[in-house]
Amino acid sequence: MSPNFFSTGPFMSEGLTAEGNVFHMREDRQVPYHQPLPDRHRNNNGDYLLSPDGRFYSKMDFANRPKDYLELRSLINVTELTESGSYEIEFVVDRTDKVDVTIELCFRKGGEFSGVTARENDTDGFYLSSGYGSYRVDNDIIEFGPGRKEHTRSIQANEQYSVHNGGIHLDGYRVYITGQTPFRHTLKIL
Repeated sequence: MSPNFFSTGPFMSEGLTAEGNVFHMREDRQVPYHQPLPDRHRNNNGDYLLSPDGRFYSKMDFANRPKDYLELRSLINVTELTESGSYEIEFVVDRTDKVDVTIELCFRKGGEFSGVTARENDTDGFYLSSGYGSYRVDNDIIEFGPGRKEHTRSIQANEQYSVHNGGIHLDGYRVYITGQTPFRHTLKIL
């Protein structure tokens, strides 16, 4: 799961807790808006030390700039339904409105989908816009859903990868479920 929030990349849990058959993960992100450098910290040639802001480095003297923060909270709760061997995964992303959120389901190649639609210009990408989809390999079938499609963004690497032309996509097929904050979606994997 990845929110499109200031190029901070996919969800990275701050830990895992368990309560019976429910597993909880959480991430809180704060991203600063850097305000103008106060007069007392300015120099005439505009040359400042290279410093990090948490996402990237720049010669902007981040340490001495006032900041206003936007916050995003992401929760993922995984419930193992022991009677059926299936799972419910609840995604909750909030605290900042109108942030695009993308859930990416990955499948190794060699099977056949139903219930999904192809992404434009992406031979390995699909959307689950509504209802349930399935993926069959020989006699094995995975069902997943319900779907949702509110935008067309895929998962993006954070700036630590993208600045160096790196990526985080694995080989295989990807199915996307998308929404916008405040976002709440429960995905079932049967």
